[in-house]
Amino acid sequence: MNTQSTNLKTMAGIGYRHQIGNQIMQNKHLFDCLEITVEHYINPFSSPNHSLNELTDNFIIIPHGLDLSIGSISIDRDYLINIKKISHQLNCNYYTDHLCITRSPGIKFSHLTPIIYNESYLKRITANVAYVQDFLGKQLVLENITTPFNLEKNEMSYFEFMSNLVKNTGCGTLFDATNFFANNYNHGDDTDYTLENLSQLNIVHMHLSGGFIQNDRFWDSHSEPISDTVWELLDKVLDSVKPSSLIIERDDNLENTNRLFTEVSIAKEKILKINKPIKVL
Repeated sequence: MNTQSTNLKTMAGIGYRHQIGNQIMQNKHLFDCLEITVEHYINPFSSPNHSLNELTDNFIIIPHGLDLSIGSISIDRDYLINIKKISHQLNCNYYTDHLCITRSPGIKFSHLTPIIYNESYLKRITANVAYVQDFLGKQLVLENITTPFNLEKNEMSYFEFMSNLVKNTGCGTLFDATNFFANNYNHGDDTDYTLENLSQLNIVHMHLSGGFIQNDRFWDSHSEPISDTVWELLDKVLDSVKPSSLIIERDDNLENTNRLFTEVSIAKEKILKINKPIKVL
């Protein structure tokens, strides 16, 4: 089994999608790691091309969840049991999901719902993160999501909220550069302030993806090539942080894998500057 526990270099890979599973296996030399969506392995009606055993025999695998709902009043224990089994099998030293809400008592949402950045939610999510990390026995790493609008009840910025959560719990950040760009483009969020203070977010993992602009809004569709602006944003992020891993996401327009796999190669080139060994004088 591959393991990432002693890997000190930033890895670059791709989000595993069953539609291109065979192409990924045929080109496994291109990827340092893969990211799987854990719900595809919990759901008995899902049909991924390759089993977890097949994937772990060939790749370092990072688990990524959609339905933890860290902002909810309580965490679903049955769901935690399922993701703990998968996370343990993958031998990954962290688990990733989103800083959001996907359910409330008796109701499951069909999307990632933003939380309110205030002291009440910070207290609730601090307790939830501590509980999840204790249950899983590993670090929880939370992704910044795109938001349709800024909530009026916000008392602080995303950066202020997340840096406090990191300080309170020791959790990590999954920094999705495309989501960050989208929120800045759509809402005018303070890009420069956040980029200057990225080290306080404890960035462990990163996502990059492509979208499109329509009606003066950027849509993070995971269907297009990564834009030059997002590549430039990645360069700025890598100037100040060294994540453990970087994943290219694509959920649609998967026919041209050559273009998609080339983006992984571009990412590997960009992380060379932070993977160069330090000379000891």
